[in-house]
Amino acid sequence: MVVGMLSDIRHADICELVQLWAINRVLRERGAMPVVLQCPDAEGCLPEFALEQFTVCAAGRRSLEAYGIYRQIGGFVTADSALAAAGQEDGDFPSEETSAPEGAFGGKGGPVPEEDSDMAGDLDEAEVSDGAADSDEAEDETEISDRAVDSDEAEDEAEVSDRTADSDEAEDEAEDSGDAETSSPADRQQSIDIRRAERKKPVFLEHPLLLLQQVRYHGISEKPAAGGKYAFLDIREQSEERMERAARLCREMGLRMIVCADNAGPARAAEAQFVRCARPEKYLGLIWQAEAVITDNYFGAVMAAMHEKPFAVLPPRKEQEAERLRSLLNELCLSGHLAEDGELSSQQLRTDNLIEFRRALHAMRDGQLEMLERCLAFEEEDMLVKCPVRLPASQCCACGACEAVCPEDAIRMVADQHGYYYPVVDRELCNDCGWCAEACVKKGRRQLVQYSDATLPEIYAAEAPNESGAYGAYSGIFRELVHFVVTQRQGIVFGTRLNERHEPVLAWTENEDEAAEFAEQRFLMSRTREGFRKIKELLDKDCFVMFAGIPCECAGLKSYLKRNYPKLFVCEFLCHGAASEELFHQYIAFLEEKNGVALKGIHFGEYPAGDYASGRVILADYADGSQSRRKYTNSAYYRMLEQQALVNEACTNCSYNGKKRVGDITLGEFKRMNFGEVPEEWRSRAVVIANTEKGSRVFASISEHVRAERTDYDTLFRYQHRKTAALVRERSELLARLGKKDFRGILKAYAKQER
Repeated sequence: MVVGMLSDIRHADICELVQLWAINRVLRERGAMPVVLQCPDAEGCLPEFALEQFTVCAAGRRSLEAYGIYRQIGGFVTADSALAAAGQEDGDFPSEETSAPEGAFGGKGGPVPEEDSDMAGDLDEAEVSDGAADSDEAEDETEISDRAVDSDEAEDEAEVSDRTADSDEAEDEAEDSGDAETSSPADRQQSIDIRRAERKKPVFLEHPLLLLQQVRYHGISEKPAAGGKYAFLDIREQSEERMERAARLCREMGLRMIVCADNAGPARAAEAQFVRCARPEKYLGLIWQAEAVITDNYFGAVMAAMHEKPFAVLPPRKEQEAERLRSLLNELCLSGHLAEDGELSSQQLRTDNLIEFRRALHAMRDGQLEMLERCLAFEEEDMLVKCPVRLPASQCCACGACEAVCPEDAIRMVADQHGYYYPVVDRELCNDCGWCAEACVKKGRRQLVQYSDATLPEIYAAEAPNESGAYGAYSGIFRELVHFVVTQRQGIVFGTRLNERHEPVLAWTENEDEAAEFAEQRFLMSRTREGFRKIKELLDKDCFVMFAGIPCECAGLKSYLKRNYPKLFVCEFLCHGAASEELFHQYIAFLEEKNGVALKGIHFGEYPAGDYASGRVILADYADGSQSRRKYTNSAYYRMLEQQALVNEACTNCSYNGKKRVGDITLGEFKRMNFGEVPEEWRSRAVVIANTEKGSRVFASISEHVRAERTDYDTLFRYQHRKTAALVRERSELLARLGKKDFRGILKAYAKQER
């Protein structure tokens, strides 16, 4: 389900941003999808931290309905007492009347470059007139994005999102079967109305920073440059007297003094080093590494206490803030740290009873978690996949591990009306063995690579010749890997191809030319059951197997196998989201109708055809021997795939973006990057990441046929794969047209939205 986090985020300070981050983390770990709902009057640019970390949407009902998530909202939460009070008075936030302000969306996505916005090409493909498109009022092509955090090991636990499938009324109609038998229709409707009203009242968290243990903040903390031991001062109400007292205490303790310059006033100590802390990462890093902390504000006091630093608190001059600090320190049994008279001493820095403090901290954390659980009390059966895994449907990535592992063949992957596949169990065959839940990569381990030493991962910008044409920048590298596996290891290669019905299936071959097709990008999930079982059969016979797929397929295979096989080599392709298979089939039907002949095959990739742009095409082969090519830049369908307009809902909370890798080796493209920031010669190169010792050895074996240059993660993930897939505006309209098989209407609606 979706949980709305209410915030005036445009004007949020460091404290509120970190509070939202803590709430966001906890909600995700409990299976919810948090969305920051920006106040309608806070339209404008968002802080960079917010763009990187959160999904942000304008807090208007019409906006949420446009994205198809309003009815999925299970509750609201805020750390802003004013917003909480306003929401309690209204009883229904966001209001029915509030509309989405233009430009109030933050996150990934944004305008389509002009050279890629050839509306004539779009409308030619959709066979709709320019006049019909131009009559619609231009809309901002904004999207909402999810964030990915570069995390420590504590954050490598499963992060999951829980959103109901796009349904008009299922969310508020699911009732307990016992109540249904004893209640009248009027009583049941009254119960629904009460629950709906209750869930719209925002939950106010007074101390959300306490939700997480201090180690969890290390994942977003930026360590300061080495320079010796120091005391960190965050004093917002500075005076010469306060600065002199702080400087004297630091001299007594033999510490240099680092002062947060964001709050610096005219009073400055000569020996102090002033550091700007505009971003939360820097501030948290300074707290983390400090030997002592002196502060006069809530945020500094909480973070110093949680990190168990020696600290002192100077009382703020505003009585309301001072009272809040006194109350907090009393609850945490830390009242001795408050310097009521303004005098500072080393005695005030010490915590007298650490055990008592920790007990109080745990009690407050439990209280905040209990409050937060009120936002998560609306899970209903209609939100779950129809199999014993009991996973929210919006979280299922359709990897097929549960289907393949079922010993009774009781589970089948079945498409819904929009072409997204979910597991469905035959209850007559199911024996409740629990193997499906154990194999689920969202419920159990995500199968992430644990780097064995500091030399891994090895990251390259590489290229290899590919004389037969390419499906992508990395296809030459992939061919070399296939050649090594087939000739040097006598192995079998598994990957995805389209069958005669244009369905993506997991196939296998020992032929290098046939295996080359596995590198093609289709933005589709494969049918994996038979392929997974065949891989296990071959591995148990001590055969060498290479598996090529997108990250969730690779994770599903590893989870299905339940053990590490030395002769399994996993090649992972960087993914840009799995689109609806129904959308793909409607596109094929559209091409067949337009050309008057059956489609024999379709390929997405790069082929020798002159300049770079003209080489990137959708290539269609027809039964009469004819071919058609459409440039990516002229194809509204392809841009829908690239812009992730109709990806699986699980892609909005992908577990495998950024540095979270699954394969022995990872292949991708630099082409989607901003070429002003990477060398021009990398334009045609592939991303190669050797994640394991096995991957490093295999890549070294083909190195004489590859031209490679070492790079790093910061360069690689600066512009791609740092965030999860985006929800686009008017998703609900696109899904409605998809369900009605109105492909022309989808293209027209997307072309209008894109403008």
